[in-house]
Amino acid sequence: WAVLDAEWLTIIGSGVCLGVILLSMTMVTGVGGTLSLCQASFAAIGAFGTAKLVAATGMPVLLAMILGALVAAAVGALVAIPVVRLPAVYAALATLAFALFFEQTIRPLVWVSGGSVPPDVPRPQIGSIDLTDNRSFITVAAVITGVVSYGVILVRRGTTGRFLDAVRGSEVAAASIGINPARLRLVAFTIAAAIAGFGGGLLASFDQEANYESRFVFFFGLVWVTLVVTAGARSIHAALLSGIM
Repeated sequence: WAVLDAEWLTIIGSGVCLGVILLSMTMVTGVGGTLSLCQASFAAIGAFGTAKLVAATGMPVLLAMILGALVAAAVGALVAIPVVRLPAVYAALATLAFALFFEQTIRPLVWVSGGSVPPDVPRPQIGSIDLTDNRSFITVAAVITGVVSYGVILVRRGTTGRFLDAVRGSEVAAASIGINPARLRLVAFTIAAAIAGFGGGLLASFDQEANYESRFVFFFGLVWVTLVVTAGARSIHAALLSGIM
């Protein structure tokens, strides 16, 4: 924070914001046991939602990020309904199909993405603190990342996480004691979509634009999954370090 120059501040700031998106992969894959290849699409939904809400209503950017995350969660729940009932490989293929569908069919719509010109997303302002300065933004983003990380830890250690651990151990045995694997995976998938959407809004605010081509194309999602799974799908540290890498 004190010694990095402008270029490194930009790199670290982007990495911290991206780390929030990668935490969604920790949730859906590490905790939920579903390999999702469409988290970049949920991040794009959050970014576009944030941009549209701010432009249309003038609401505070942080509130728009939260609402954009809720939109991503709603879309994630719809995608998850068929996906969580599929075997592992087919679930991954289904999420990849959604990512391609979103990129080729939904994203080009002007009312979704703003067309060929990426919509602007302003930096947040908290009271008298103006986050146009990268150092201030990184500080706030790090706090937000810490809060989201703690939320993922609470889910992982809570009842939902323990039930999902049982499902990963033996789905048949878990079902025999009354655990519904599909419902639990649906919950984890939806929470992960919300986290990705919030991270997308945060990253768009850091960039000051929701630029799909430079941040959220489906191929980036494949790279992100590779980084997180290689570093440790259940590890909070792996997601954050992978974001910076």
